[in-house]
Amino acid sequence: MCAAICGGGNRRHRWQPSLGGAGVKNSPLTLTLSPMGRGNEMISNKRINTPPISPKARLIPSKPNNVTNRNIIRRVEGPQNFMDNRPIGIFDSGVGGLTVVREVMKCLPKEQIVYLGDTARVPYGTKSNQTIKRFSIENAQFLKTFKVKLIVVACNTASSIALAVLRKRFKVPIIGVIKPGARKAVKVTRNGRIGVIGTPTTIKSKAYEKEIKLISRNSIISRACPLFVPLAEEGWLNGKITLSIVKKYLKPLMDKDIDTLVLGCTHYPLLRKSISRTVGENVKIVDSASSVAEKVAGVLKKNNKLASRSKTPVHRFFVTDAVEQFVKVGQKFLGKKIYKARRVDHV
Repeated sequence: MCAAICGGGNRRHRWQPSLGGAGVKNSPLTLTLSPMGRGNEMISNKRINTPPISPKARLIPSKPNNVTNRNIIRRVEGPQNFMDNRPIGIFDSGVGGLTVVREVMKCLPKEQIVYLGDTARVPYGTKSNQTIKRFSIENAQFLKTFKVKLIVVACNTASSIALAVLRKRFKVPIIGVIKPGARKAVKVTRNGRIGVIGTPTTIKSKAYEKEIKLISRNSIISRACPLFVPLAEEGWLNGKITLSIVKKYLKPLMDKDIDTLVLGCTHYPLLRKSISRTVGENVKIVDSASSVAEKVAGVLKKNNKLASRSKTPVHRFFVTDAVEQFVKVGQKFLGKKIYKARRVDHV
């Protein structure tokens, strides 16, 4: 920022701006800039308002006016940068967040993604709130080492419990999966009866109910399905055992005549075939992955942070345990081959 310049009388003064402007000697001008450079300039002890100075702006003094013997300072804007090739960070308790990665890749093909699956501590849904917050902070700190420009919490449990803590602690935009899914459910329901399934912690938090009730008067019928995550992680997606478990969990919701079902966990889309078979074609199934991708695109565009690269981005995948299992099952979530994943111990 510019150093303060003092003036008055016939004293000699030196102006030494740090933003690159030339120094001005023997000037009666008094100029003071606030630390943020926002409208605190004073000329001859008279305050004037000026627009904010960009980080790349330069202050250039004009030639002295022979009549007034005053140096007038002009502001010249530096070039604006409307692209940001830093990666997007996404984390989940396991492989489920790859459903979000898949949609972000479709929506924003030029963006590089760094993904962290906390497979050593899955599932989050059975953990205490304090533990979930701690895990989420540690995951976000790991992603920050890659200088990510935005973080997606691709875990419904973490989104329902830790989102506020993360936003308070980290300066980058942080997007959860609850709100986009809730809004989509309200949009597609026809009879106003919305079913929500998720981990015990997500359901207990009533996060989806709160979001839905903020924008509608629809009825919400919730149900915890704790076995769905291990079924998805193990790749038990079909078969008699899986179908029997799905029917057991969903029967109370079907008895309430729901017409929309929110998959309140990013692992659940992998069980979509069994879920669809159970609820029937008249029930709309909502997963928030595509809505989250649209939200990410909107935030980046609004903040002029969209990537601009000619080459296909190289995505990076990290897990805290069971690399081979992550690659095997994760490819089903992602819909494409995962060529490499690395094990990390960031906790």
